[in-house]
Amino acid sequence: MSDHKLYFEYFDSPLGEIEVTSSQTELLSLVFTTINNKTLEKQPVSYSPINEKVKQQITAYFNKELTKFDLPLKPAGTEFQKKVWHELMKIPFGTTVSYLTLAKKMEDAEAIRAVAAANGKNPIA
Repeated sequence: MSDHKLYFEYFDSPLGEIEVTSSQTELLSLVFTTINNKTLEKQPVSYSPINEKVKQQITAYFNKELTKFDLPLKPAGTEFQKKVWHELMKIPFGTTVSYLTLAKKMEDAEAIRAVAAANGKNPIA
């Protein structure tokens, strides 16, 4: 039987407070708690080994000690969104890619708006 419990953790970063949500074994979302002057309602904090690993890796990233994350991810989304998010993970550290370039990598230059929308819905910042 799988674990359906959600685990929440909050920590400060140079870009603002971050909420980490996971299962016992996978990162489900990583979002900033304040977006457009709106603050998320906080959930009760509960320990998860994944959340601890996320905190360690994010801290190392902001300390310029890490450029590649090693976390088990399981974001919720449509198959198309997951395909876009998978392509985002292929972008090398320190580089940027336009939505058009990303759509072309997915072999559908006409999907530029859908790619942009999927990027905006990514639950893992």
